[in-house]
Amino acid sequence: MDNTTLESLEYGAVLAQLSARASTPYGREICDSLLPKSSLPEIEKGFKELREVVSILDLHGVLPLPAGEDIRPLLEETRLPGVYLEPEGFLLIKSALRALLSLGRADSESFRVSYPLTSAELKLLSDQSFLCAEMKRIFDDKGHIADRASTPLYTVRKELRGMRTRVRKLLGSFIKDDEKRTELQDDFFSIRDDRYVLAVKVGFHTRFKGIIHGRSSSGETYFIEPYEVVELNNSLSVLKRDERVEEARILRALTTELAKESEAIACDLLIAGRIDFSFARAALAKALDSVIPELSSGGSLGGGGIRLQGARHPLLILKERAGDFKAVPVEIHIDEGVKVLVISGANTGGKTVALKTLGLLTLMAQSGLCIPAREGARIVVFETVAADIGDRQGIDEELSTFSAHVKRTGEFLLAAEKGGLVLIDEIGVGTDPTEGGALALSLLETLARRGAVTVCTTHLNLLKAHASIDPDFMNASVIFDATTLEPSYDLSYGVPGPSLGLSIARSLGMPDALIKRAEEMIGEGEGAFIESVRILEEERDELRRTRDKLARLEEQRDLAIEKLRKEKVKIVERLKKSAEKDFDEARAEVKAIVTRLKEKERDTVLKRGTGTVEGRAAVTAIEGKRKGLLRDKREAKAGEEYIPKEGDRVEIEGSAALGIVERVLSDTKEVELKAGMIRMRLGWSKLKRISSKGAGKSSGVSVRASQKKKNKVEDNYTPDSGLELNIIGRRTEEAMPMVTRFLDDALTSGFDRVYIIHGRGTGALGRAVRESLSDNPSVASFCHAEQNEGGAGVTIVTFK
Repeated sequence: MDNTTLESLEYGAVLAQLSARASTPYGREICDSLLPKSSLPEIEKGFKELREVVSILDLHGVLPLPAGEDIRPLLEETRLPGVYLEPEGFLLIKSALRALLSLGRADSESFRVSYPLTSAELKLLSDQSFLCAEMKRIFDDKGHIADRASTPLYTVRKELRGMRTRVRKLLGSFIKDDEKRTELQDDFFSIRDDRYVLAVKVGFHTRFKGIIHGRSSSGETYFIEPYEVVELNNSLSVLKRDERVEEARILRALTTELAKESEAIACDLLIAGRIDFSFARAALAKALDSVIPELSSGGSLGGGGIRLQGARHPLLILKERAGDFKAVPVEIHIDEGVKVLVISGANTGGKTVALKTLGLLTLMAQSGLCIPAREGARIVVFETVAADIGDRQGIDEELSTFSAHVKRTGEFLLAAEKGGLVLIDEIGVGTDPTEGGALALSLLETLARRGAVTVCTTHLNLLKAHASIDPDFMNASVIFDATTLEPSYDLSYGVPGPSLGLSIARSLGMPDALIKRAEEMIGEGEGAFIESVRILEEERDELRRTRDKLARLEEQRDLAIEKLRKEKVKIVERLKKSAEKDFDEARAEVKAIVTRLKEKERDTVLKRGTGTVEGRAAVTAIEGKRKGLLRDKREAKAGEEYIPKEGDRVEIEGSAALGIVERVLSDTKEVELKAGMIRMRLGWSKLKRISSKGAGKSSGVSVRASQKKKNKVEDNYTPDSGLELNIIGRRTEEAMPMVTRFLDDALTSGFDRVYIIHGRGTGALGRAVRESLSDNPSVASFCHAEQNEGGAGVTIVTFK
């Protein structure tokens, strides 16, 4: 990609935003030098790495990275002969090495399983624990060389401390001496020229025995080294020289050790930079609410073409976040087989923004960056991207606007041979419209013939008309209300757009007579074309209204279906209550019959002394039934009075959900139950104990085999339980039908609340779930879970 194209599409501004989100100088360096790639496998590998990092960021946060100053110049110094680093330099290096060691320790067994690509990078880190330990031993926390750095250093510093004590004690005796005190300016000693001295008043310096080392700026004080401490000061100087020599030897030896590992450390910093670069990409994706697009290779728009739903320009999004702008999404579609897209319509309608958005999002995708669009966005990977946007008048080259455009578009012919994407704003302007239109059409045909995909904006009717009849071309127009002259900043496909120059001129105060005269001067052919465009606009508006009406009807149909589902639940509940009532009545009737028969049998026995065989048999049979009912009732009652214990596997009444009892609250007759990732409190009467054999080996909440088999459908919908559905890792179009069926089943099962686990990721899946819930009439409310239950990665749904 040439610099002119990158500048025209504001690619550098996106890289600046990316670099601002990197935390290390090594990551920022990669961000600043990032260029689009044309290799599909390489781009896809970058997006796989990005998916891992997004997951790491959501679940673990940013990995430890060497975020301090760039230490690579210091590493280069270690390889210079005779040079050793100062303690300050070692302190920076120690901080970076400690961060690299922490980064390497993140590569645990579970991490390797969950994030294999990132783990492969971490495995390449060298082990610099020895150097870290050496620097920790040699330097204290402030970066000074510690006494423990070597035995000779410890010895000389011990002698230094003893010698200083002797000097200070001797000078103290001078200060305490009454005769000497009158000669001293201060009651404390000082240091001049690295030697201990006393501050002597002017007038007394001539008789004070010692060596003068200087005079104060006021001239009132002389700094004199008494003769009594000269030898001690000399000994201090020798010891200090020995200390410096030993410190230099220690630093030189450590520098030598560091030089041996400098190349390995430089490689480690590069690895850390690549990981930091991936985290910066993830942070930018979240800031722009972006998605990873589907990719296809080849400049001939294979694999379904380009499809960007809800595409927004990244810089406009950031302006919107700052409160300065409203970023309006645009739908950009270039179908498979189309070689030229001609965008027309009124000025200020958003043609150039759409052109820039397409170009910039293509460059971002080919650079491994997420793009601000809706889930399902599709991008074609081009060998080259070339753009001519804005006024390219070259004053220094003595080129007019037209000449500059012609020179620039001539360069596109070379790019076209490689199957590139060509973006041209206001093609054919700056000269006679007839000649400009003919030249523009010839250029577009040549680019298409050579294999390029071209998108251009124009006001030229020749190009609009040609795009209406040539199957390699497609018209698109910015949607603009001719009555209010308000743009919608969106595109309509299949018809060209009127320039509305006269309408805009009238709205800006041009006299009506002037406008009418201009309308009369429009040629018959031009007028007919404009009229045909107007008719097409009206037909397009009618089609849009029809589609809106159809959408409303579909919404009403969905509401009716939902109402039927609710009625079905109510009918089932009524039938259940009716059956229970019939059973109770039948039981009461049997009891009454048994009572009457027993009384009759007893009366017969009293009268005759014996009963009939048939009567006794009937009584025996009915009595057996009665006892069976009582036994069933006692067993049911015993089941209702189940007293749970910690660790019991239980079934939640009225559902197929299973859980494990974690805590029994005897005073309130409640338990704390763990069902999958959900913890809840339920009364004992809501639970039914299940045998360990029937529960299987799974822990937490589950659904019995019969329930799972019932709920399994062709779209791979298998809910994790009656209470929760996990859709992490699924695409939006795959996950949303699963969510709809899950909610229907939950309503049918009588649940009041369920959980949808979608993860955080780029946020697109969570937004789709929330949009679906907002339109669901059965949902009373929904919200994010608590942080310990998944936070923004889990949505809790409450039914009406």
